[in-house]
Amino acid sequence: KQMNEEIMGLYRSEGVNPAGGCFPMLIQLPVFFAFYSLLSSAVELWRSPWIGWIHDLTASDPYYVLPIVMGLSQIVQQRMTPAPPDPVQKRLMQFLPVVFTIFSLGFASGLVLYWLTNNVLTIVQQKLYNSVKGFSVNTFLQALLVNSLGGPQITGSKGDVIIDALTVGTLPSSI
Repeated sequence: KQMNEEIMGLYRSEGVNPAGGCFPMLIQLPVFFAFYSLLSSAVELWRSPWIGWIHDLTASDPYYVLPIVMGLSQIVQQRMTPAPPDPVQKRLMQFLPVVFTIFSLGFASGLVLYWLTNNVLTIVQQKLYNSVKGFSVNTFLQALLVNSLGGPQITGSKGDVIIDALTVGTLPSSI
């Protein structure tokens, strides 16, 4: 019990949500199952061409390109997030992209395309988050004032320029 309280205290002090990894997936599962049902029963989508080798969004990818790219995107997405401290859990998490890739080999191309698009958008979102991580509103306002007076640039944790006179208006609204 004391160990769980210490872990929760650590989560609070570091600003980590313990349900952050599972909760978004739980929200997404009904959409995933609905899309799966739609693709398996929609007559309008049957044999509707998309691009290149995909001639039917309701059928599986004949060359397995989309499932493999989806698996690679899961690996990239997984590498961008912190690894679990437990070695068994870490090994399981490393194995899951392979399992999902094998499962998706038989899924409809439209479903794998949805999953791939979701992975790519999540990777972009994580990259944006990592670039502005630790960047507070006070720092933004100070940088805005400094830049309006022609001052120096503000750099992020990796040395990339976050704010200069040209990019002040292009920052994400989540700051």
